[in-house]
Amino acid sequence: VSQSRYRTIAEKKDEICIADLTLAPMETWSLNAQYEALIVIPLAGAITFKNVKDSYPLSIGTLLVIYPESESQITITNPYSTENVNCFFIQFNTVRSDHQLHTIELPFFEWQFEEVHLSIRQFRNREEFEFIPQLPHQSLWVFCLAGAFEIENRLSQGPDQVSHPERHGGGLEP
Repeated sequence: VSQSRYRTIAEKKDEICIADLTLAPMETWSLNAQYEALIVIPLAGAITFKNVKDSYPLSIGTLLVIYPESESQITITNPYSTENVNCFFIQFNTVRSDHQLHTIELPFFEWQFEEVHLSIRQFRNREEFEFIPQLPHQSLWVFCLAGAFEIENRLSQGPDQVSHPERHGGGLEP
C-alpha cells in the first residue's frame, strides 16, 4: 500500500491544468475548484467524486465533466480497503454547462465543448494516427498513460507528457 499522490502533469496558467491523482486505500483527497470546468477520468479502480451539490461513483470506462462553483471544495474518495486507485484530471476555463457523465468506448473516444476537444485513443500494435485540431490556434497536448508511442519522431513512454503548443496537428505512432 503506497501513499496518496497528486501530481500536476502540465499547466498553462489560467487556462488549463492537467493532473494525476493516486489515492491509497480508504483515503480522501480535497481540492478547491480553480477552473470553471473539470474532467475526471478514473484509470485504475473506482472513485467517489463529490462537490457541494452532487456525488458521483465513477469507475474505469467513465468520464465526468463537471462545472463546479468557483472555489468550491471537491473531494475524491477511494472506497477500497486494500487497493490504490488512480484518476486523471483536466481543469480548464470555459462557459458553464450541465454536468455530463460519459462512457468511454475504446479504441477511440471523442468529446468536444466550445474550444476543448478531447480524444482518447487506445492503440494496438503499430498504428498511425493523425490529429488535426479543428481550430488553427488550438494547442495540442498528448499524454501516454501506458506503453510507449512516438509523436513527430519523439518517443514517449507512459505516464509521460508531450506538449506541442505551437503545432497544429501531429502524427502518432505506437
